[in-house]
This record gives sequence, C-alpha cells and structure tokens, in this order.
Amino acid sequence: MGILKLINQVKNQGGEISHVSTYTGGLIEKTIENPWDYKFTWNPRNVVLAGQGSTQYLENGITKYMPYSSLFKNAHKVKLGQLGYFDAYPNRNSSEYISYYGIQECKNFIRGTLRHEGFCEAWDFFVQLGLTDDSYFLNCLSLTFKKFISSFLPKNYKCLEDYLQSFSSDFQNSFNKKLIYLDFYSDLTFPFEKASPAQLLLYILEQKWKMSDDDRDWVLMYHELKYKKNNQYFLTESFLSIKGETNSETAMSKGVGVPMGIMANWIMEDKLDAKGIITPFIGIDILKFVQEIENQGFKFQNITRKLNS
Repeated sequence: MGILKLINQVKNQGGEISHVSTYTGGLIEKTIENPWDYKFTWNPRNVVLAGQGSTQYLENGITKYMPYSSLFKNAHKVKLGQLGYFDAYPNRNSSEYISYYGIQECKNFIRGTLRHEGFCEAWDFFVQLGLTDDSYFLNCLSLTFKKFISSFLPKNYKCLEDYLQSFSSDFQNSFNKKLIYLDFYSDLTFPFEKASPAQLLLYILEQKWKMSDDDRDWVLMYHELKYKKNNQYFLTESFLSIKGETNSETAMSKGVGVPMGIMANWIMEDKLDAKGIITPFIGIDILKFVQEIENQGFKFQNITRKLNS
C-alpha cells in the first residue's frame, strides 16, 4: 500500500513511471554473537524454502527469469541511505504486480527481499549443496549434524574442512564462523527417523535462529521510483524502518496486525463499499488507509531529487 500510494501520487501529477523497485526485509538488529545476523521472525519453513519455483522481473522492457540455483548467487547490493548496504534478491513473480499497480508503461520493475550484507552468499552454499531440497527423505538414525552436511559434499571431498579450501580465504573465514555457530561440526543428532534435507536444515536452524529475550526484530521497506514529469526526470526514494519492542512485541507482528485491526474497524464502521474478499488494489481508499497506518507509527520517509536523464 505504501508503494501504491507513491505510484498514484506520481500518476495524478502527470508523471510517467519508468522504474519501480520495492524491497522488504524481516530482519533483526545486528549482534556480535550471531554471525548470520538473522533469526526467524516469521514462518521458519518458508525461510528455508524461499526462492524455490518461478522468479521473474522486468528489466529494460524484457522479462527476466532467474532459476533457484542462481537466485542467491546473483543477489545484488542495495544502499538504503545512511542505513548502509543490504543483500537483495528477486521475490517470486514481480511482473504480475505491474497490472495491479496500473503501470504498464514501466520498463523496469522488481520486488525483492532484503537480508543483512553477506547472508545471501552464505545461504547459497546450502542451496548449491542441496540442503534446501524438500522432495525426498533421508534415513536420520544416528545421523549427526556433521555427517549430514558432509554427505552432500561433491565427489572426492571427504570432509567439510577440505571442501571449504576450494573457496576464497575471505569466504572461508566468514562462513566457517557461521557453520560453527550452527553446530555443523558437532556430533549432535536429529530426533527423526526420516526427514527431507530441508527439514533437517530447518531443525538445525531452529536451535539457533529462534528469537531470544534480548533480540529485537526489524522490518525494513525500501521503494524506489524513477519517472518523467514536465520533461524532467525524478527519483523518489521511500524508507520505512520499524523495530520491535520485545521478542514477542515484534515489528513483524505489528506490520501484520495493525493493518488488519484498521480493516476490522472499517468493517464495523461500515466504511467499505466493496464486499467479499478484497485486496489493497480494489475497494480501499489507499490514501486514507495509509494515513491511518502512519498514525500508528508506520510512517515512510520520502526523498525526491532531480535526475539528469
């Protein structure tokens, strides 16, 4: 709804939109003890399976497709003002939103997911080994964490330490800390008789990526619009940064619950003309709805500047 509000404002002023990027991240504040700088703030299983299936976006008027095997390898950097750089990767089928937003003239459009810098390169290691595969089951009796990951190493590599030698020293050092943090070198075992690789990876992650009492989550949104108006070119950047109060009063729960609560009030107050199942694109006064969201603390910071072309 935040990006739709911006799009409508530009179009109502006669602007012709050529580029839209919109990114969202369910993150945590950075910590010293957690080298991944990530924990589960929403459905853990969906995090492990993220990116599988069709991923597409629009670039210079051409629909681009990215297979799962390349998704995290080709993650790009996004600079969010003073917040610094973040990893970003395309989120499912971006192209279908072009018609929802009414910007058929747009030549570049991408919806993406944000992670702290360095996450995607490390996660790609698991993807390439096959640890996120949920299509078959392994015999887990007496299977240790170390044996689990070692059983997926390429041919002629007997142990994880040897395989890591084939990567750059920088990656070895940073990724090795991540593996140690998740106990991948340990003889801990799984409480299953059979499970898929993805289920086993999820079990390992759940031991360390569960929110602790000291953790605070962070919902970060970033929208970018490029457009032409009155023969001049402009760039509008829009930021939303919300942090949780406790590990249960989270920013993620607010981001989901507050819009739902506003909608419940609107229904009780008979403010909706539309009936049945509706979406933010149909049957809702976006400007009024976003205003109510902002009144609850979800306020976007918008910056607009002129471009040369």
